[in-house]
Amino acid sequence: MLQSCSLHNLKRSGHRAALFTSSRASSTRASASVVQAGAVVGWRARDLRLPIAMTKRDRGEGPGGARRKKRTAAARAVGVAEEGAAPGSGAGGAYDAGTKVERLRQLLEKHSLSAYIVPTDDPHLCEMPPAAFRRRAYISGFTGSAGTALVTTESATIPAENGDAGAEAGSSSSTGADGHALLWTDGRYFLQAETELSGTPWSLMRAGMPDVPEPITWLSENLKPGSRVGIDPMVFTVQTARQFCEQLSSVQCSLIPVERNLVDAVWEEDARPDFPKGEVRVHPLKYAGVSVEEKLEGVRQDLREEDCDALLVNTLDEVCWLLNVRGADIENSPVVVAYVLVTLESCVLFVDSSKLGEEVSAHLEAAGVSVREYGDLKEGLRALCEDGARIWVDPNQCTSGLYDAMCKSIRDAGEGAGDEGPGVLRLSGGEDGAVFLYNPETGSIRREGEDDGKDGKEIALQDASGNLVEKKSPISMAKAQKNKAEIEGLVEAHLRDGVALAHFLEWLEVAILGRGETPTEFEISEKLLEFRSHQDGFIEPSFPTIAGEGENGAIIHYRPEEESCNTLTQSSMLLLDSGGQFDCGTTDVTRTVHFGEPTEFQRRCYTRVLKGHIALSTLVFPEGIPGFMVDSFARSSLWRGGLDYRHGTGHGVGAGLNVHEGPCGISARYTNTTGIEKGMVLSNEPGYYEDGSFGIRVENLVWVSKADTEREFGEKEYLRFNDLTMVPIQKKLMVTEMLSREELEWIDTYHAKVWEAIGPRVPEGSTTKDWLREATSPL
Repeated sequence: MLQSCSLHNLKRSGHRAALFTSSRASSTRASASVVQAGAVVGWRARDLRLPIAMTKRDRGEGPGGARRKKRTAAARAVGVAEEGAAPGSGAGGAYDAGTKVERLRQLLEKHSLSAYIVPTDDPHLCEMPPAAFRRRAYISGFTGSAGTALVTTESATIPAENGDAGAEAGSSSSTGADGHALLWTDGRYFLQAETELSGTPWSLMRAGMPDVPEPITWLSENLKPGSRVGIDPMVFTVQTARQFCEQLSSVQCSLIPVERNLVDAVWEEDARPDFPKGEVRVHPLKYAGVSVEEKLEGVRQDLREEDCDALLVNTLDEVCWLLNVRGADIENSPVVVAYVLVTLESCVLFVDSSKLGEEVSAHLEAAGVSVREYGDLKEGLRALCEDGARIWVDPNQCTSGLYDAMCKSIRDAGEGAGDEGPGVLRLSGGEDGAVFLYNPETGSIRREGEDDGKDGKEIALQDASGNLVEKKSPISMAKAQKNKAEIEGLVEAHLRDGVALAHFLEWLEVAILGRGETPTEFEISEKLLEFRSHQDGFIEPSFPTIAGEGENGAIIHYRPEEESCNTLTQSSMLLLDSGGQFDCGTTDVTRTVHFGEPTEFQRRCYTRVLKGHIALSTLVFPEGIPGFMVDSFARSSLWRGGLDYRHGTGHGVGAGLNVHEGPCGISARYTNTTGIEKGMVLSNEPGYYEDGSFGIRVENLVWVSKADTEREFGEKEYLRFNDLTMVPIQKKLMVTEMLSREELEWIDTYHAKVWEAIGPRVPEGSTTKDWLREATSPL
């Protein structure tokens, strides 16, 4: 968020941009000189631009100027330093875990806060944010994709009867006397989090386990009355912020929006990565299937039906899908950091324009899409609010910071000029879109937000005007239901992927069993990347490869590190979960293999997992049924053996977009009521994990189509899953006696499809061809 006391000027140099800030006094003097010269007469308030007054220190020429952080307009909006920062994942830097927590607590004291919440989310709710936004990973050291960090001061909590309020159920260690440092994550990451938090001030809270409260419940039960809980409102959705506000107020505590993210204040002294600068590319119509113009018309039709004037598009995959573009701002996800505002007459992309080449610019212009800088979004929203527009916002996607800004703009427009009284003029000034309030009667001028933007001011989470229409994004379901071209692209991506996996699995088997080699988990991950890179249209992995040998296979989202990973041998069981981003689609596949003689227990566990996979693959179900209603089909065989797994059974997958995509999914979470519809693409991935020993998962991607049924009760269509993934399933791990005739037939039929699809793409006479023929032979 913007600093309320500064005016900003953007100067570009190559791929970098420097942000120079002037003092409040300089800004006010410059503003007043324009007003006193009568420049406001006859102008619409927001059409007037104010000049920038700059000192040598502002330009970095004065004492200490060389040490000042310089930022682009895009970075300015989210507080990302550019110069003097090193690239990285966000977990690096010179500070150790204890120093980070200590410095954060010092900031809590400075802002009179009792606690501070650091979610995984960034301003766009990315599952794996850009490196510069991975604040939770930086402050805690936990690098998993899901989790929430919470830090309190020493005196924030009510002393427990046993003298240690930090010894919560489910935490991996007690909390020190300086306060609490707690990290919540789910069952996928328990083992990983235990490892990464070991020896640090952080305690692990195992979310979903008995007697482990959620973060908001923990705060409500442990904070003293009158406590102030700080958040960065640009990383909290409206819905989440409302829940926190309601529960905290019930125990006489409050939720406080902090203008500048406090983790940033620590991190910017500790090698924070740059704001992402990936180039944007056009996603061809042959893979998109529908033009930008058609998609925009669909959105506008939705706007008309809801009597709305504009739609705010906040999530990056929706931005890219709508405009048929792809980016390179986040590793493994082909998205660009940007916002879109669609109105009945226009469409504006808010993005760092230096990422757009001639082809992309021409593509957008031809579709009627204009471009403004990323940091101009709030000004764009303000203009709509002032004009009385009804804006469609998704409260589960829109951040509370943006919602608050719109509420205040609506309020100020309704009052004539905020709290200054009638007749006050609103003047735009500077390239950052700053707005100044000028009272011609008193001659006073101040920057809007100087008085009401301070920490501690109540955040607006309700719009009394009715101009903010809260409804699920119309793009979400449109994106989830793939069209014919998108399905065809995904089919092609999986054929290429299947060829790469066939070459890889044959190489791995020969290396270990034939040549007696002992590659590491890291080395096989690199080798798999090499085989994928030989395929046409391969761009990058769709997520970091999970290659878990032995006990590492039980770490659900394990990622091998070169210096500390396991070695594969002839007695190894390997869980290999990987995927690719191709120009035509996204893949995600998991296979579990053994290179020697698996134990009877391993084989029986594997067979139960496979039975669950087949049960879901062969399921026929009515259209619109939510994923939680089919989840148990994948678990029933495991349940009969007293086994289970702590993750969902299936997630949505994008078409050349995010490998994890909403809103559909298959899991035991009954809160996800999104129905499964034709054209959706999901994963089918039951598993079992024996802590400290081995892990098993069998995963295919599937797409949903109409099923052939004798009847259609209730005039509903009935649906089925179709396999996209074309990779053999290892037969030596199967206990065939546990498989029914129908299950054995499914395996043989699936392998026949793999041979038919992949065989022609593997060179005749090659050892890989022989391997594939044997791997897909009937049981």
